[in-house]
This record gives sequence, C-alpha cells and structure tokens, in this order.
Amino acid sequence: MLTTIDMFQYFIMSIIMLSNTNYLYFAIINIVNDSYHKSDYIHLCLKYSLITMLVSIAFVIKMLIFTPIKFEFPLIQPAIIVTCFIAFLATIVVFIKFNDKKKLLSKKVNINIIISLMLILAYLTNIIKIQVLYLVIFILYLAVTLIFSYHVIYKKRIINNSGLYFLIASAGILTVVNILSFQLPLQLVLTVNLAIETLIIYGLFLFYSQFYVDALSDAYDGEIKQANQLRSLNTKITKMAYLDTITGIDNEMALLNDIEKIGHSLSLININIRNFSLYNQMLGFSQGNLLLSDVANTLSKSIERLSLGNCKLYKLHSDKFIVLCNTTDVKTCINHIHELKDIFNAHTFMNFKLEAYYGISSLNHGKFTVNEFNALIGAVELASKHAKMVPEKFYFLSLERYEREKNKFDIEFHLKEAIEFNALEVYYQPQIDAKTKAVCSYEALLRWYNNDKFISPSIFIPIAENTGIITDITHYVIEDVFKNIYALKWNDNRKISINLSAIQLVENGFVDYVKDTLVTYPIDTSLIVFEVTETALTYDFNKVEETICALKSVGFEFSLDDFGNGYSSLNRLTKLKFDEVKFDKFFIQDLAKDDKLKLTFLKTVELFNLLNLRIVVEGVETQDQEAFLDLYPIDVYQGYLYSEAQPLKQLIALY
Repeated sequence: MLTTIDMFQYFIMSIIMLSNTNYLYFAIINIVNDSYHKSDYIHLCLKYSLITMLVSIAFVIKMLIFTPIKFEFPLIQPAIIVTCFIAFLATIVVFIKFNDKKKLLSKKVNINIIISLMLILAYLTNIIKIQVLYLVIFILYLAVTLIFSYHVIYKKRIINNSGLYFLIASAGILTVVNILSFQLPLQLVLTVNLAIETLIIYGLFLFYSQFYVDALSDAYDGEIKQANQLRSLNTKITKMAYLDTITGIDNEMALLNDIEKIGHSLSLININIRNFSLYNQMLGFSQGNLLLSDVANTLSKSIERLSLGNCKLYKLHSDKFIVLCNTTDVKTCINHIHELKDIFNAHTFMNFKLEAYYGISSLNHGKFTVNEFNALIGAVELASKHAKMVPEKFYFLSLERYEREKNKFDIEFHLKEAIEFNALEVYYQPQIDAKTKAVCSYEALLRWYNNDKFISPSIFIPIAENTGIITDITHYVIEDVFKNIYALKWNDNRKISINLSAIQLVENGFVDYVKDTLVTYPIDTSLIVFEVTETALTYDFNKVEETICALKSVGFEFSLDDFGNGYSSLNRLTKLKFDEVKFDKFFIQDLAKDDKLKLTFLKTVELFNLLNLRIVVEGVETQDQEAFLDLYPIDVYQGYLYSEAQPLKQLIALY
C-alpha cells in the first residue's frame, strides 16, 4: 500500500521522466531538421516546462484538497493552497505571453504534448494508477531514447559526443533499477529513479553543449578555410589586375597606383614602336605578341640594370610602353631616352631591329588626381606623335600645352556636332550711316552656344580654318543669309556683309556653290558684301583674284576687312577692285592721342575716297570716338555704341 509521500514521489518521478522524454523528442526534431543553429529547441523545452509546472501545481492542489494531511498549524494548509493557486495563474499568464511571441510548435510536437497531457489527465481522474502511469512513461522514454540514439549515431554520424553516452548509460541504469524494483526497497527505487532522471537533464545539456561546440568549431574551420581561399583568390585577382597579360610586366593600373604613391614631381616617357602594325600584319598577332614580350623583357632587364634614375617600365596598350621616372628635369629624361635608344640599337628582337619614338611629359605641381593621370597619358601619347615629325625622335609636351591642344580638339568635336545639328545661329549687327546716324546695312556674324556657354568666334573660327570645318560654316552662313533675304525680305534693300575665309577664295567649287545657292534663293546680289581679311591676299593671289572677279561679275561686292591690322598692298587693293574698306577697331583706338596716326588716317581716308571706296570704321564704342570720327569723311560706323549683334527675330522687331 503506497503512502501519500510515495504517491507524490511517484508522480514527480513520472513528470520528470515525461519531461525528459519530450526534451529528447524535441532534440530529435531539432537534429533531424538540421536546425541546431536556431533557438527552436530551447523555446520548445521552456514551453513544455511551463506545462509541466501547471500540471505539478495542479497535482499539489489536488492532494492538499482531497488527501487528508495533518499539519501542526491549521492555517498552513489553506495558505499553501492559496499560494499554489496564485502560482498556477501566474504560470498560465506566462505561458500565454510566451506562446504569442514564440509560435514554434509543429503538428508533430502538438501531438507529442497532447499525448503527455492525456496520460497525466488519465492519472489525475483516477483512470489509471500511478504505477501504470510511470510504466507507460518509462516505456515511452526508452523508445524515444533509442530513436534519438539512432538518429545521432547512424544518421548524423556523431560518435564522439560524451553527453550521448551519458544518456544511453542513464537509460540502462533506469532499466536495471526498474526490472529489480520488486526485489529492492521502494524508497531506494524511487530515490535512484529521481536521481538518475535529474542527471538525464544534465546529460542532455552535456550533449547539446558538445554538439554546438563541434558545430561552431566546424563552422569556424570552414570560415577560416574560406577566408584563406578568398585571400589567395584576391591575391591572384590583384596580380592579374596589375599585370599585362601579353608581356607579364606591370600595366596601366599598376602605373596609376605607383603614381598615386609618388603624388607629383615625376615624368613619363612614352615608347612608341615604329611601324609595329606592319610586324603584326607580317607575323600574325600571336607572333606579334611574342615580339612585344621580347621587347618588354629586354627593356625591363636593361632598365633595372642601368637604373635609369630609379625608373620603371610599364605596358600601356597596343605597342606602347611607359617609363616612370622620379624626376621632372627634361634633360635627365632626354638622357634616359638616349639610353633607351642604345638598348634598341644593341639588341635584335626576334631577329628584327626595331626603332621607337619617345614622348615626354611631367607632373610637378598640385595634388595628383585621376584626371591628371589621364592628362599625363594623353600628353605623352600626343608627344610621341609629334616625335615622328622631328629628327631627334623625341618630343616634350607640357600638361598645360596638352590641355590647350585637348581644348582645341574638344571645340573641333563639338563644332562638328553643332554644324550637323544646326546649333549655330547667324546674328546681325547694324551698321550706321555716319551722316544720318540711321541703320544703312548689317554684318552677319556667327554665334555659338555650346551647352549654354558662349564660345567666341575668335576661338572657334581659327580652329575651324585649321581643320577645314570653315567651309561648312561659310556655306551655312551664306545659305542662311540668302534664305532669310529671299523669304522674309527683312533688310529693306540694306546691304548685308558676310565674312569669307581665305580658304574659300582659293577653294575650287566655291563660286559654283554660291551660284547654286542663288538658284535656290534668287536674291539681289548687290545686297551682299563679302568681307575678306588682308591675310587672304597673301595666299595664291591669282586664285584669289579669279574668285573675287567671278563673284563680282555676278553682282556681289567685296570689302577689305580689318584694314590696318596686317599687311596691305595698294597695288593689290586696286587690282582686286574692292568696293569697301573696313578699318579695324585697333587702328582707331589711339587716334585721338597720336598726331602722326591722325595724319596717316586722314590721308588714307582721302585716298580711299579718291578711289571711290566705301569706308567703314568698326569698334565705335563711345560718343567721344564718334565725335572725333565725325571730323573725317567716313561713310559707315559699326560698334557697340549703336548695337550689338542680335538674332534676326529680335532685329526685325527693332527695325
């Protein structure tokens, strides 16, 4: 016959055994799903522990109420009951809050807990006895322990875990004790069971501790291995990024990196192999690459042996090499070039004697930037192109000059775009009758705004003349002026001056172009005055004379522009039969201060009047200048005093 204490011990033993069974069951799910790196297992165990506390408190309350227990003081029993009720309610509140935050029970786990609760409920309602409850739970525990051991040892191949064998040994001891329970004192059986069941929790903790440590160790070893692999791969990638794949020497990226370290006070020497494209065509690209490798190998060894002032060789692109020198002294760089020439003279490369051109540029001020690097590379490459045209085969180009050259190229590039997309606009500046001060004629002047930035004609016209673009520009202006006169008749029979470049005067086909434009826009040719500068007269004079005569025969007039700013021959002036002479503004700036210049101006004006030439003075900007010029027999004034050049629509609105 079991006493109340024996039944209580049996119940606690059953509850602990059931808890251990569920903890192992949770562990099986955790390990099988490979979720040991998550916190699911701990949350499930804590959740079940709360359920266990509820059941245990409920059992204690039942015993206190329905089992006669004698206490020394009568108030102890109700105090314990009240305390248990408070603990029961508090546990329910904690369980509900925990369950809201951690919804982790799967269907399998729900079934597991339901089975556990049904067993306990069966005992609490006296459906089964306490010994039967413990026996059923013990059998479940052994079954779960076997399943746990199978998954850990066979499935996961975990054989070096001390906690696992602790759990297996504990299960074995419990089995032996329970088999011999009929031959051993009841209190001994209960005590041993309680002790071993408590140690099972320690064994499970030991298993998971080692399990996590091993997993973390493996992960750490994997991270270390992966980090080493990444470090090795990064080294290879860096090496590939800084080495030229053809020659094996440092490339442009390495050059940039080294220049950044130096900062400034350095020079670059560009080595451009002469006619290398012919070797490529003759040998084929694969053999051409071998030739470059031979050059790179020979140059790098020779530079290292000769030191060349702490210089270093780099492969740029194509057949070009760069030598970086820690000096800005051009003479020192030229000495290095002579040494490089000696290397080429002393060696054959795949049985070929090679020659090279050398460009030099320096960086000796300011903080180094990537833009300066690009400018340096551009400067030495442009310098090597200039070197092809000089007998020394080397050429120095400063960064400042390179920027000017580059700016010219940019203007040329954008100017071509402006012509293609009709971004140029013809403005008209009024010319004033010197006597009546009324508008008597106009000069067509080209204006260009590149990205809303005004580009002065004094900048882009010389570039256009040097690159041949001036022909397209002149055609554009002529066609625009002719079209506006023909379509709008806006000028009211006032003459319009158009500037011609010297190139047009010696260009074959220019006269035919003007005549063809006249067919499209048949205007009164006497309204057009073509302006040519004095420098145009220094070109092929016979061709200039032929062009002017051909256009004058159609009815066009001609003006000698910028008179006084260059060289003029009265013989050529009269022979070409100009209709007008335009004094340059620089000629009249000092008239009021220079008596000799006054006399020269007066006699020149009188001469032009005798030759029946219309006289125009441009650059009139003040009333004092106008008052002074009114003393002379001049026909037309032009300048900012009267009006700036204006778009046609604005001009039509004003006049």
